[in-house]
Amino acid sequence: MKLSVVTDSGVVELGAGEKLFVSRGETIRVLYSFEYRYPEPLGTQIKAALFTRTWYGSVHPVGEALNRKTITLDAAPDWTGYSGEIDIALGAIDGGVYGLMVELAEFGEGVYEDNVIEVEAAPGITDLIGPMLMIAMMAMMVPMAQGMAEGME
Repeated sequence: MKLSVVTDSGVVELGAGEKLFVSRGETIRVLYSFEYRYPEPLGTQIKAALFTRTWYGSVHPVGEALNRKTITLDAAPDWTGYSGEIDIALGAIDGGVYGLMVELAEFGEGVYEDNVIEVEAAPGITDLIGPMLMIAMMAMMVPMAQGMAEGME
């Protein structure tokens, strides 16, 4: 299976060493293609998600960035290509580096690209208040410094 991702900046082929930078709240479109053969028409579920790996190596899909879709494959006695797309909405996901997975449930097959999507962390309350606190503290220190300077004269 081959994966590509469509963003506002264009199509990105994902592979070893490639990393895509996205923001929280964005939707990414994953383009996939694979070859199959099956004697009769088949409806199968495809799942796409961002994932992390547990400390022992198993894949853990991130629930806030997961989508499932049912596709219909025509009967194909010989190897036949299929291409499609599926969107993943990056809702309330935490910032960090994630892998991208696409699985075909019926065939037990999937592609797992580790560490290819970096989600920028949303600014938290401390990111917004921190600079204001520093300015307020400096403003409180000015009268103290003036009082010390007057006392030294």
